[in-house]
Amino acid sequence: MRDRRKASRGAAAIEFVFIAPVLMLMVACFLTLGLAGSAKFRLSDAAMVAARRCVTNGVATCNANALIYLNTRLKEVDNAGLANTCAGGPTVTVTNANSVLSITARCGFVGGVMQGMIGMPRIDLVTTAAMPF
Repeated sequence: MRDRRKASRGAAAIEFVFIAPVLMLMVACFLTLGLAGSAKFRLSDAAMVAARRCVTNGVATCNANALIYLNTRLKEVDNAGLANTCAGGPTVTVTNANSVLSITARCGFVGGVMQGMIGMPRIDLVTTAAMPF
């Protein structure tokens, strides 16, 4: 009976060594996806505000000012710096058809907990905001 206890003494430690990295990787993945979801929400909000400002200030000048409006809103609401986590900064496409102005904002999210780990790929965030005028 005593020999069995000695033989199984280190089994829990060995099991922990095999399981701990997998659990840590799962937690890091969930945190990164949560940060990317938060970044997508802020990008969507900024695109809607940019579309509203374009309609309010004149649709004719929207192509030139949409990126300025988007970056201004991101700086207003973003303490974590979404503009800094976008690979090359956010990009904006403006479409004007059938009295509806559409702004599509793209951002390659590279931040998060897993930045630099295991070749973490860029997460592409894309959102579209439409505003009738």
